[in-house]
Amino acid sequence: MRRKDKQIHEITAVKAIIRENNLLHLGLADNNIPYVVPMNYGFDGENLFLHCAVEGKKLDIIRRNKAEKGTPCFFEIVDSVKLHIVEDSSECTTYFRSVMGNGKIFIIDDLEERYEGLKIILKHTINRELEPLPASTLKKTCILKIIPGELTGKQAPVR
Repeated sequence: MRRKDKQIHEITAVKAIIRENNLLHLGLADNNIPYVVPMNYGFDGENLFLHCAVEGKKLDIIRRNKAEKGTPCFFEIVDSVKLHIVEDSSECTTYFRSVMGNGKIFIIDDLEERYEGLKIILKHTINRELEPLPASTLKKTCILKIIPGELTGKQAPVR
């Protein structure tokens, strides 16, 4: 990171940003063409879980680029964004906190694992426990799991 003065060094602070938010931008690549999509997520303290329909562009990309150890991905989470403009000048800055990470993304096929992933998402996003769901509902819901590799945090706090 070029701006070491903005780097968040403590992994607990980086994970706090992940815990305190619920929207990330998922980045994938298909034939060297980037694809980025905003998605809600759940976080269990180590891994991220996302949900989507059972078909679509991101799933096609994940399947086409699947390796033995998962499909490479990138994600970004940002919060506390505030533009600060200095009156009577051309100076401005943006205050923020962000997390960027790379990792491997997997499509969860097992219905019991899907249910567990969905429970994590609901607990994280709306702080609710998931009621038992019929298998037919789970079959219509795709759950993705991201195992993060590198995580970096950056901030420009309000002064």
